[in-house]
Amino acid sequence: MQSPAVKIRASVGTGGVNSKCDVFRVQLLVNVWRNTEKKPEVKEDGICGPKTIEAITEFQRAKTKMADGRVDCDGPTLAALNAHAEPYIKQSMAIIVVGIASSFSPPEQEPYSKQSGELPSSPRPLSNANLLAYNSFRQSGVRKS
Repeated sequence: MQSPAVKIRASVGTGGVNSKCDVFRVQLLVNVWRNTEKKPEVKEDGICGPKTIEAITEFQRAKTKMADGRVDCDGPTLAALNAHAEPYIKQSMAIIVVGIASSFSPPEQEPYSKQSGELPSSPRPLSNANLLAYNSFRQSGVRKS
Protein backbone atom coordinates (compact mmCIF):
# COMPACT_ATOMS: atom_id res chain seq x y z
CA MET A 1 0.00 0.00 0.00
CA GLN A 2 1.25 3.45 -0.89
CA SER A 3 2.21 5.61 2.03
CA PRO A 4 -0.36 8.32 2.79
CA ALA A 5 0.93 11.76 1.91
CA VAL A 6 -0.80 15.09 1.91
CA LYS A 7 -0.14 17.02 -1.27
CA ILE A 8 -0.54 20.68 -2.05
CA ARG A 9 -0.91 22.26 -5.50
CA ALA A 10 0.93 25.49 -4.80
CA SER A 11 3.16 27.05 -2.16
CA VAL A 12 1.84 28.04 1.26
CA GLY A 13 3.29 30.66 3.59
CA THR A 14 5.53 33.68 3.08
CA GLY A 15 5.34 34.73 -0.58
CA GLY A 16 3.23 31.69 -1.43
CA VAL A 17 0.10 31.35 -3.56
CA ASN A 18 -1.83 30.46 -0.37
CA SER A 19 -4.92 28.87 -1.87
CA LYS A 20 -7.48 28.12 0.83
CA CYS A 21 -7.42 24.35 0.26
CA ASP A 22 -3.61 24.14 0.38
CA VAL A 23 -3.38 26.37 3.45
CA PHE A 24 -5.96 24.20 5.22
CA ARG A 25 -3.93 21.05 4.46
CA VAL A 26 -0.73 22.64 5.75
CA GLN A 27 -2.54 23.85 8.87
CA LEU A 28 -3.72 20.28 9.54
CA LEU A 29 -0.20 18.90 9.12
CA VAL A 30 1.36 21.61 11.28
CA ASN A 31 -1.24 20.93 13.97
CA VAL A 32 -0.38 17.22 14.03
CA TRP A 33 3.17 18.27 14.90
CA ARG A 34 2.04 20.96 17.34
CA ASN A 35 -0.15 18.42 19.17
CA THR A 36 2.77 16.01 19.60
CA GLU A 37 4.85 18.92 20.93
CA LYS A 38 2.04 19.97 23.29
CA LYS A 39 1.78 23.37 21.60
CA PRO A 40 -1.49 25.19 20.91
CA GLU A 41 -2.95 24.57 17.47
CA VAL A 42 -3.22 27.18 14.76
CA LYS A 43 -6.72 27.90 13.53
CA GLU A 44 -7.65 25.62 10.63
CA ASP A 45 -9.46 28.14 8.48
CA GLY A 46 -7.56 28.06 5.19
CA ILE A 47 -6.24 31.58 5.77
CA CYS A 48 -2.48 31.99 5.80
CA GLY A 49 -2.06 34.66 8.43
CA PRO A 50 0.85 35.52 10.71
CA LYS A 51 0.10 32.68 13.17
CA THR A 52 0.14 30.07 10.39
CA ILE A 53 3.40 31.45 9.00
CA GLU A 54 4.94 31.47 12.48
CA ALA A 55 3.81 27.85 13.02
CA ILE A 56 5.39 26.84 9.70
CA THR A 57 8.62 28.65 10.63
CA GLU A 58 8.65 27.06 14.08
CA PHE A 59 8.25 23.60 12.53
CA GLN A 60 11.03 24.35 10.03
CA ARG A 61 13.39 25.44 12.82
CA ALA A 62 12.73 22.19 14.65
CA LYS A 63 12.71 19.75 11.73
CA THR A 64 14.44 21.19 8.63
CA LYS A 65 17.63 23.07 7.81
CA MET A 66 15.87 26.15 6.45
CA ALA A 67 13.27 28.36 8.13
CA ASP A 68 11.70 30.63 5.52
CA GLY A 69 8.03 30.32 6.56
CA ARG A 70 7.05 28.69 3.29
CA VAL A 71 5.90 25.19 2.31
CA ASP A 72 6.53 24.27 -1.34
CA CYS A 73 4.84 21.43 -3.26
CA ASP A 74 7.92 19.23 -3.50
CA GLY A 75 10.00 20.93 -0.85
CA PRO A 76 11.69 19.65 2.29
CA THR A 77 9.11 21.18 4.65
CA LEU A 78 6.17 19.33 3.12
CA ALA A 79 8.22 16.11 3.10
CA ALA A 80 9.09 16.61 6.79
CA LEU A 81 5.47 17.44 7.70
CA ASN A 82 4.27 14.29 5.93
CA ALA A 83 7.00 12.16 7.49
CA HIS A 84 6.02 13.36 10.95
CA ALA A 85 2.28 12.89 10.35
CA GLU A 86 2.49 9.51 8.56
CA PRO A 87 2.19 7.23 11.62
CA TYR A 88 -0.75 9.27 12.92
CA ILE A 89 -2.45 9.21 9.52
CA LYS A 90 -2.03 5.44 9.21
CA GLN A 91 -3.34 4.88 12.73
CA SER A 92 -6.29 7.20 12.12
CA MET A 93 -7.08 5.54 8.80
CA ALA A 94 -7.25 2.17 10.57
CA ILE A 95 -9.56 3.67 13.19
CA ILE A 96 -11.77 5.18 10.48
CA VAL A 97 -11.97 1.91 8.54
CA VAL A 98 -12.84 -0.03 11.71
CA GLY A 99 -15.35 2.65 12.67
CA ILE A 100 -17.00 2.58 9.25
CA ALA A 101 -17.12 -1.23 9.26
CA SER A 102 -18.59 -1.34 12.77
CA SER A 103 -21.19 1.31 11.99
CA PHE A 104 -23.04 -1.00 9.61
CA SER A 105 -25.58 -3.30 11.17
CA PRO A 106 -27.42 -6.19 9.57
CA PRO A 107 -30.84 -5.18 8.17
CA GLU A 108 -32.73 -7.12 10.82
CA GLN A 109 -31.12 -5.12 13.65
CA GLU A 110 -32.53 -1.77 14.64
CA PRO A 111 -30.11 1.10 15.41
CA TYR A 112 -31.82 1.63 18.77
CA SER A 113 -34.00 -0.26 21.19
CA LYS A 114 -37.69 0.30 20.47
CA GLN A 115 -38.57 -0.93 23.94
CA SER A 116 -36.36 1.47 25.86
CA GLY A 117 -36.39 4.23 23.26
CA GLU A 118 -32.68 4.77 23.81
CA LEU A 119 -30.66 6.08 20.94
CA PRO A 120 -27.04 5.05 20.55
CA SER A 121 -24.54 7.56 21.88
CA SER A 122 -23.51 10.15 19.35
CA PRO A 123 -20.18 9.52 17.63
CA ARG A 124 -17.13 11.50 18.68
CA PRO A 125 -16.21 14.30 16.30
CA LEU A 126 -13.12 13.64 14.21
CA SER A 127 -9.88 14.87 15.72
CA ASN A 128 -7.45 16.76 13.52
CA ALA A 129 -5.46 13.59 12.88
CA ASN A 130 -8.62 11.67 11.99
CA LEU A 131 -9.81 14.47 9.73
CA LEU A 132 -6.44 14.53 8.04
CA ALA A 133 -6.53 10.75 7.61
CA TYR A 134 -10.09 10.88 6.32
CA ASN A 135 -9.19 13.57 3.77
CA SER A 136 -6.13 11.59 2.68
CA PHE A 137 -8.23 8.43 2.43
CA ARG A 138 -10.88 10.22 0.32
CA GLN A 139 -8.26 11.67 -2.01
CA SER A 140 -6.39 8.38 -2.41
CA GLY A 141 -8.92 7.17 -4.98
CA VAL A 142 -9.97 4.16 -2.91
CA ARG A 143 -13.61 3.39 -3.68
CA LYS A 144 -16.08 0.78 -2.50
CA SER A 145 -16.74 -1.87 -5.14
